Amino acid sequence: MLLRPEIRVPVNKTAALYGMLKPEHYSGGGCAGGAAELIKKGEAGTGMLYNTFDNVAAEAYNGLEHYREAFAKAGAVGIHLAGSGPLLFSMFYSREEALAVQAKLSLIKMDSILAPGVSRDEAGY
Repeated sequence: MLLRPEIRVPVNKTAALYGMLKPEHYSGGGCAGGAAELIKKGEAGTGMLYNTFDNVAAEAYNGLEHYREAFAKAGAVGIHLAGSGPLLFSMFYSREEALAVQAKLSLIKMDSILAPGVSRDEAGY
């Protein structure tokens, strides 16, 4: 599910976010390497997701934390920035679970989009 915050987006947002990053925000390849190992074992899950822009998103996008907190309160877990944002996303194990979160977000006038997942077989792995 994608949550689309209604907040101001900086000019040249991706360049601006890169400019805010510090060396300690990068994983040094450890996250990607660990994720690759989990995928090989068939143990991939939402816990292996990482976006370094999550480290600076609250500073870059005024009001983003309000949306992140509302998303979590509605039942989303493992919330991350999609790309350089400000879109947020969370993955769900069932359509029913996602629809329940979407209904709660709708009640507080937050715009969310349900995007279906792809199985391992459909992805060709």
